[in-house]
Amino acid sequence: MPRSQSAMEYMVTYGWAILIIVLAVSLLYFFVLQPNIISPNACSFTVQLTCTDVVLGASSAGIPGNLILTITNSQQYPIQNPALFANVNGTNTTKAQCLPSAVPSGGVMLCILPVKNKVNLNALLSGKLYLNASYCGFGANITAINACTSNVPQTYVGVFTAHAQTSISNTPVTVSLTGSNSAYANSVVALSATVKLLGSTIPGVVVNFTENSGIPSLRPQYATTSYSGVAQSYLKSPSALSVTVTATAFGVSNSISVTFLSSPTTTVLTTVPSTYYVPITLTNSQSSATPSTFQQMIVVDSATYSSYINSNWDNVEFTTGPDATGSVLQAWIESNASNTASATVVWVKLASSISGSGGTQTIYMNFVQTSELSSSGPTGEAPTLSSTYGQYDNGGDVFNYYQEWGGLSSLPSGWSSSTTFWTFNSKNTTFTSSTRDGIWMTIPSSLSSYPYVWDFYGNMYISTSSPGTYIGGYGSSPSSLCCNIEYSLLEGYGHSPPVINIVSDNNGQYFSTSMSDTNNSKVYTFWASSSSTAGVYLNYQGTYSTTGITSTTPGYFIATTASGSTLTLYWLRTRAYPPSGVMPSVSFGSLA
Repeated sequence: MPRSQSAMEYMVTYGWAILIIVLAVSLLYFFVLQPNIISPNACSFTVQLTCTDVVLGASSAGIPGNLILTITNSQQYPIQNPALFANVNGTNTTKAQCLPSAVPSGGVMLCILPVKNKVNLNALLSGKLYLNASYCGFGANITAINACTSNVPQTYVGVFTAHAQTSISNTPVTVSLTGSNSAYANSVVALSATVKLLGSTIPGVVVNFTENSGIPSLRPQYATTSYSGVAQSYLKSPSALSVTVTATAFGVSNSISVTFLSSPTTTVLTTVPSTYYVPITLTNSQSSATPSTFQQMIVVDSATYSSYINSNWDNVEFTTGPDATGSVLQAWIESNASNTASATVVWVKLASSISGSGGTQTIYMNFVQTSELSSSGPTGEAPTLSSTYGQYDNGGDVFNYYQEWGGLSSLPSGWSSSTTFWTFNSKNTTFTSSTRDGIWMTIPSSLSSYPYVWDFYGNMYISTSSPGTYIGGYGSSPSSLCCNIEYSLLEGYGHSPPVINIVSDNNGQYFSTSMSDTNNSKVYTFWASSSSTAGVYLNYQGTYSTTGITSTTPGYFIATTASGSTLTLYWLRTRAYPPSGVMPSVSFGSLA
């Protein structure tokens, strides 16, 4: 037999055996000596929970280690007091409490479970997971911190596979907290907490922010880390002070100190944070532009944004740029300052005109993380809306002229009287005279030329003809309080009460509006577009106008009562006249 033929027969006979031996050695290497190359770490639960990561750590060969898992609550409602135990390669572990104790829907919990097995590095361990927790989905009363007052115990079953790794820290979680260490009072400090597990950021972790003084506003107190592992909160102090802020996640904390300094008022912001905002487009349909300083009336369906507006409307701010950027606009809430109201009336002071013939201007309603209500703005409210009268009233910063009439001990600056015929009350002033008495001031600059608008909130209702009440312009010296009333509202004095009249008494002119008053408080509006044209609204409805007034020039603003009639004032203001008497229309964009 030739030598070449013998060699070929040898290869055919024994080659398959050699191949099988090589394959067996390879499988032994990959699946026994180096199993982590083939089988990655993995964990899962049958339903309702999602195991996002598992790590088995051991400090050295043959020493028991820790099984570390991050688990997401994938259910609709929170769970409380999660605790985990496992069966690892046939050996049960002791139960370990997971953190945090209350896990919201979509939130992440961290479980560190000591294993009893002696672990060699790179060894493959597997087993079953058992997580006990109380589920809030079957009970009522979900609270603000993602817990509940009634719940049902549940057990969630899962499995895991993990390879032992070298040296895992006993505190594998780190929390870092960053933010400006100094800021001016009333400015906002953005705080960022980053949560990492074994050096990698974790999304979905609830971070608890706290501060040690109780004075600054810190919102939110609970925030969830984003996909980049960062949770944010915002700090604002009304005064100069130093405060320590702490961020806590999985029982690990970090703190920074922030010092607030006294500062002048600022009006332009570039990075004030907000959670959401809504663009508002104002459209001027009239041919002429609005005045450069203009008070725009906006009616907000607050219930639409009830998830973003605080119950008392204290976290709403208006700006010229999106997300609370640009110039801050002074705003004054007139009525219905509640997040359940369907018509919250707000006046926003615009700093630039809206051109005519369809010109537009876009402003932004921001739902920010801090309270913006203040008597100096940027957002304030009518004096009767706050629990303490006038606590957040910034009407003087919004309107051309503004005067509160509650909580007074004397007539406001600039006002005079013929005699004392008033009662100062906590929320208003009432004027009642048995003869004829009045109060007056020199006409404010905002009423010294046409066009103009003035409003007051109160009650001038008269039920009989003999008494009477005037409020509005007066021609010359008001000492006589007679026969020189100009561009005013009148009830009584024989003119079919409770119908409201426009009066130019000096010219003997009385124009019935045919609008009957009612005996309750409301907003009375008088407008004059020229020296001969004027009109009236009640609660911004039922307009009446006349073009027959003989031109005169009032020198004073006056309020009078006579023969037992009563006038009640809560507030009085003047504002810019909208083009042709038509307020620009308001259109709300999408929440962003």
